[in-house]
Amino acid sequence: DHSLKNQNEHFLNNSYELDDAPDFERFFFIYSNHEINVSSILDAAKKMAKSDTAINGNIILPPGINQMSLIFKKKVIW
Repeated sequence: DHSLKNQNEHFLNNSYELDDAPDFERFFFIYSNHEINVSSILDAAKKMAKSDTAINGNIILPPGINQMSLIFKKKVIW
């Protein structure tokens, strides 16, 4: 069962590691009360990532599908 419940905390089995992408990395949390077509969401995310709004825009999603994101701005310190 991969659904999230409205109950307390939900721990994930994996974690993410920032890579060597320049400037920033952005993580999206996509959620809905209904089943999500993952391939269409990924296509929309890839399109947005190549646009001028990659750092502050939203993925264009069908009605009833929501998003939240975290942006990690990178700064080189020498």
